[in-house]
Amino acid sequence: MYDTLLSLVFSSGSKWNETRISNAQLDELIVQGRGETNEAKRKEIYGDVQEILYEEDGHATVAFQDYLDGASNRLKGLQKIPQGSFCGFNFANKVWLEDA
Repeated sequence: MYDTLLSLVFSSGSKWNETRISNAQLDELIVQGRGETNEAKRKEIYGDVQEILYEEDGHATVAFQDYLDGASNRLKGLQKIPQGSFCGFNFANKVWLEDA
């Protein structure tokens, strides 16, 4: 989800780039973040992206989706999905409760 938002809203030349930010370093970081499998490195890349957006972009986010996942230790099969919550909203097909 995060990469999709960055690519659609903040990449140079994107049709949904309403503030018309155009920054080659930002574009490169978005592509790097998309392909990075190391979570710590991806976090660093997206931190750099946020810094550029903070310093150079005039975009104001007026709403956002905030999710907090919580589960019992009895819940099995739940996987961390960075792009969405609760197994990417497919948790009903992937999780089960262990007998007490």
